[in-house]
Amino acid sequence: MEFYRHLKENAIYDFLEPIEYISPAITKYDDFKKAVTDIMVNHRRVLLYGDYDPDGLMCVLEWKGFFHKFDYNNYEVFQYRNRTHKIDDFAILEAIEGRYEYIIINDAGTNDITNINKLIQFGVKVILIDHHQPKYTYEDYPDGCVLVNSIMENQYNEKHKSKQPKLVVSAGALVFILLDKVLTDYRRYSRDLSAYALCSLYADCIDMSSPINRGIYHMARNLGDKVLPLEIRLFLNKYTIFSRRFIEFHMTPKINSAFRNENFDGLNTAFLTTEYTTPQVVGNLVDSLTDLHQNSATLVNTATDIIYYENVGDFVVGNLNSVNAHIDITKSRLYNYTGLIANKLAERFKKPAVVYCGSGGKVKGSFRDILGRNYLRTFKAFSESEGHNAAFGIKLNVLEVPDFLRNLEDFGVNEEARKVTNEPIKIKGYTVPPSYQELNDMANYNEFAGITHPLVVIEVVRTASMKERPNNYGGYVYRWQNYNINSSRRVPVGCKMMVRPTVGKDLRLYAI
Repeated sequence: MEFYRHLKENAIYDFLEPIEYISPAITKYDDFKKAVTDIMVNHRRVLLYGDYDPDGLMCVLEWKGFFHKFDYNNYEVFQYRNRTHKIDDFAILEAIEGRYEYIIINDAGTNDITNINKLIQFGVKVILIDHHQPKYTYEDYPDGCVLVNSIMENQYNEKHKSKQPKLVVSAGALVFILLDKVLTDYRRYSRDLSAYALCSLYADCIDMSSPINRGIYHMARNLGDKVLPLEIRLFLNKYTIFSRRFIEFHMTPKINSAFRNENFDGLNTAFLTTEYTTPQVVGNLVDSLTDLHQNSATLVNTATDIIYYENVGDFVVGNLNSVNAHIDITKSRLYNYTGLIANKLAERFKKPAVVYCGSGGKVKGSFRDILGRNYLRTFKAFSESEGHNAAFGIKLNVLEVPDFLRNLEDFGVNEEARKVTNEPIKIKGYTVPPSYQELNDMANYNEFAGITHPLVVIEVVRTASMKERPNNYGGYVYRWQNYNINSSRRVPVGCKMMVRPTVGKDLRLYAI
């Protein structure tokens, strides 16, 4: 079978087995531990800051859990106010004017040496944990700043010919690696923090194939219900379990709806406080985020239905400004939803999608590929693109748009197209389902697939015997002998479905 042949050829049968988390060496760990110990032993006053996205939020929750384990409470959490992906200027001001002794910055700021120097000049020491591309090396940062950056760690190890495995992590996973080391040194329990790390890994579309990330996955998945943090547990319902799909399709979209709508009150009240979070407060937040997400989904569906789009080469391209006559883009903040609309178009037309929106001579857009292929590297050749391999943002000057579209038109017939990797493994020829064991193995493999190793999907032709019925989410269910295939769109008899086996409360099959 092609799936098992892929496992054998790539020597990745261990994807199907639980592995133990092994803490990697961190070159800056001693400096980090020294600073954290100084904070707790000497009761230093700390301002805790996380970036404006789910990864940054998970970092904050990890630090809160860590501090609670030591009964340390002389800290404040910077409240979200205006969405940005650099260090919020008001956080710098608050740290200085509030006479904090430390600021802990998560998931942002690696390249902001100006503000780092400013903080230190005013007597505020800096701990900064990040995974974004640096412009500098560790040697460029001033005394008083403890920086741990995963890419810098890799560069340092490569320069010194270390055999340490590469760190391909989210900021939340890097925070976990560091805090787990401190907790282990001080003989405190750390496993519960791995749940936040796993949420951040999937929320930030990080490659899950490395032993480090798979070790975090199995540690987090093995947490009992009573150990799983409250801030995650209350997002679960009777139909879901703590898994990739839950994080990617249930928890993260709800949290992201608050960031996209710049509606921060609930997050600030439930998560960005020093007090222990109560079930009632988190439950109220989950309810409000669920409503907000449903309203956002309605907005996105409407925009997807009316947006002007074109088929440009191998891509579908939508101009979000075309909906402005029906939806006020500024008032609804629809410009924050280009990624979701691109994903909807990609699902609808079964091809990669780009959605862009222009304002004031600048154009911002998003790219999405539902099959998880690595397009980012090639898009960088003709645009300012940053993000993840199959989900990234694009920035253009308005005068660059025609050239950008011409590059898309030519993409499929030029050399760049051959550099796109990670085409899914398509298992063909099934008229009846594979065995449960095979499907279950595919589902477990898919928990870690999508970037280094491609997803596995089964090509299924819908026959007349595969009865159709509506599901609870506005889509359809097709009965394939003993299994249900869920699809967001209707599949006529005779048409093909690419079916993705997925881990859930039981084995789940989804058409993509």
